Amino acid sequence: MTKKFAITGTPAPQRAPRTADQAHDIDHFVTGVEPQTTMTVQIPARLKRALKQQALDRDTSVKNLLIEILEAYFAQLK
Repeated sequence: MTKKFAITGTPAPQRAPRTADQAHDIDHFVTGVEPQTTMTVQIPARLKRALKQQALDRDTSVKNLLIEILEAYFAQLK
């Protein structure tokens, strides 16, 4: 005995195109963190040593220390 079935072609729902804000919100939601980028800069060796020492003293990474410093600086500008 065979069963009869039919395949119907129902159109897929159309989604509205994403805006830049929506794309940013989705990226932020998915990763749970702010998107990051890479920068390469040259600084004097004495500043590199000072950053490393300060990072060790605070038990953090140089990257996180630089982020803290830059955020504090830009917060003061507002």
